[in-house]
Amino acid sequence: MASRALRIVVVSEDRQHLRNCYEFFVACGYEVETICDSIYREQEGSRKFDLLIHDFGGSQAETSPSNLYRIAIVPAEDANLVCQAISAGADDVVLQPVTPAKLLVRVRAAATILEARIAISQQFGRDPHNAYPGEGAFLGTLQYTIEQIAQHGHCVCTTLFSVAGEDRQQYQTWRSELEATALPDSRIFELSSQRIAVVTPATSPEQVTHWAADCLACASPSDTSCGEARPFRVSASFVSTRNEATSSQQMALVLNDRLQLALSLGEGVLIDDKGENMWLPQHPTGSIFDGMTAQDIMRPVTVQLDDTDTVGSALEKMHLWNAEIAPVLDSQGKLCGLIRIDDLVEQEDPHQVAVRHSLPNVPQVPHDAGFEEFVPLFASNDSSWLQVVREGQPIGVILCDDLTSMNTPVMVALP
Repeated sequence: MASRALRIVVVSEDRQHLRNCYEFFVACGYEVETICDSIYREQEGSRKFDLLIHDFGGSQAETSPSNLYRIAIVPAEDANLVCQAISAGADDVVLQPVTPAKLLVRVRAAATILEARIAISQQFGRDPHNAYPGEGAFLGTLQYTIEQIAQHGHCVCTTLFSVAGEDRQQYQTWRSELEATALPDSRIFELSSQRIAVVTPATSPEQVTHWAADCLACASPSDTSCGEARPFRVSASFVSTRNEATSSQQMALVLNDRLQLALSLGEGVLIDDKGENMWLPQHPTGSIFDGMTAQDIMRPVTVQLDDTDTVGSALEKMHLWNAEIAPVLDSQGKLCGLIRIDDLVEQEDPHQVAVRHSLPNVPQVPHDAGFEEFVPLFASNDSSWLQVVREGQPIGVILCDDLTSMNTPVMVALP
């Protein structure tokens, strides 16, 4: 699938806003069309767009295809419209006043999420003729549950089970046991004849992992010497979050990656990590120029290294989590360096300590530092990187080139 620029359609009754958006996004290299109207009406034979930016008033009937990423612009003085916009299917909401520059970060985030949706459909198989239409409902329910945790203070736990074996009777027995023992408010989705997803709002992730581990134990046959019959096995992966900004696509991608790891390590492995939140990337929010913070454009860290890690073990961890760069923590949990995977690959001795190859002079910036605060640090420290921290813990990095490339289009691998 060849990469191309994002296709954007902007719908508004404000002609000046349409003109500003058109000129700005075309200058940034995107394909743009503007429509002066109160709602977006898709017509047969019209261009296929990826992203819709539209004014949301709350009273009009909103219609758009389900695969179109929607950014709704809502008046700041009416908070109720935010909930209405989300209920009407908006993927993102931006409060007025809004400028094209303010929308740019949201557009770049949308590109990443759209590609994640394509990956999800490939992994789970979004087939309209599929006898298991639970995948769309699974993602929708997962996203709705994530949005609710801001109100209830709970985390969202999702468990993905993969079943191997030809014995359908044994599968039905195990499935019935899973349904009977599921925790309160759990939703169970049969994604295929081999995969089941369970979404559970919970006050404690531990209670969900204990339940999932019991489900795995029930699936393990006591007698594996069953001749030529393929033994019935179940593997599982687990993800939890307290971050209401997380998308269902992001959680599902992490979930699926962990399941593949569970399958590769051996049947019946439940992956449970105390630091679940740090594996879930946060898509950027906020303005790129006015009031932009370090967290708005940082690259989230996906793995942390110990100062005792060797080059070999550090490479293994970074490859596992597809990390270009990783922070290093000492035995007290304090930051002591930042390592690029390219610098480790060049090392011939895999047994030497990886921290020796940390980048020099990398300054730390608070996650809420303003644009005018962190930009001068690149020059004053002679560093191409900044380390973003929250309460002393690394949550991301900023590359100087990221700032200079913000006005270039994100190329997306979309059909």
